[in-house]
Amino acid sequence: MALGYKTDQDKAFVIDEPAARAVRIAFDMFIDGKPNADICGYLNSLGFRTSRGNLFGKNSIPKLIQNEKYIGVYKCGDIRLENAMPALITRETFELARAELGRRRVSKQAALSKVKYLLSGIAVCGCCGKNLVGVSGTGKSGEKYYYYYCPTARTKKGCAKKQVPRDWLEDLVVDATLRNVLQPGAIRYIAQKCYELQIEDDSYENEAAFYRKRLADNRKALANLLKALESGLDSSSVTARVKELEQENLSLGKELKRLDAEHIVLTPERIEFMLLRYAAPERDDAARKAEILNTFVMQARLYDDKLVVLYHINDAQPRFRQNEIAIPEADVFDHDENWWSIGDSNP
Repeated sequence: MALGYKTDQDKAFVIDEPAARAVRIAFDMFIDGKPNADICGYLNSLGFRTSRGNLFGKNSIPKLIQNEKYIGVYKCGDIRLENAMPALITRETFELARAELGRRRVSKQAALSKVKYLLSGIAVCGCCGKNLVGVSGTGKSGEKYYYYYCPTARTKKGCAKKQVPRDWLEDLVVDATLRNVLQPGAIRYIAQKCYELQIEDDSYENEAAFYRKRLADNRKALANLLKALESGLDSSSVTARVKELEQENLSLGKELKRLDAEHIVLTPERIEFMLLRYAAPERDDAARKAEILNTFVMQARLYDDKLVVLYHINDAQPRFRQNEIAIPEADVFDHDENWWSIGDSNP
């Protein structure tokens, strides 16, 4: 069972609040850009453990961040049920973590190779549903080309989708997002929705109450242990437990201070200002493209005659959630005549 949940007497999923705190801390720290190792160390220092009772390790955080159960999604085989479980975090928090995960993957790929495919994991073949793969190849003229292709089509297993130029597809998705989402009307709508969600969110009070209770319980336990020592009980185990509780109280106190410091409700105007930075044309083009795609785009389905872009905007008006663009054939295939004569391709 996922960390943060348990079942009640009717075998229904309910939130296990003590463990749920670990999940929320992990998401907050991950979104803030903290390394996975730091998140694990911090959770372990607070006395939290994984669902199996183990210390958090390097693989714990990526798995946790991508678990859709935390937004109420339950999967069983090919069946995907929305709102089947109590949501432990908001969908906005989950999407922010996804965006940060995408940013880290892009950064990791950039460290391994100078060639970037910003739509990796986002671009999908509209004909067969497979993720498009970014590869490079050399044309007859000797020029290097970069493109996305459907792996099913490449292995000739029933899909006829042709490969498309990398820059053409990435620019098309970015331009669609700028026209559809990063416009004054859409930005105002998103900013207002984000503000309303902040007002409705009571997670701060719940988390603060949890830490205050934990601190109070620890102080009571410490007082009892200190009385035992004062009465003459000489036990190394008691002394060790006193030190352990004192250290845990320090960590809990720091976490409570962090919660207080971060409990800021942003105004719609402030959120709007933050969103507008994505549309600033004077920013570095490559970095701007990557941020727009990772932050706003959930999926880009490429067909032969159209592109359908889905956005990370929950409960928004239909025109802000999805955008469909017709693709004239000439827009794709008007390239160097050697383009479609590429020989061996190297990922």
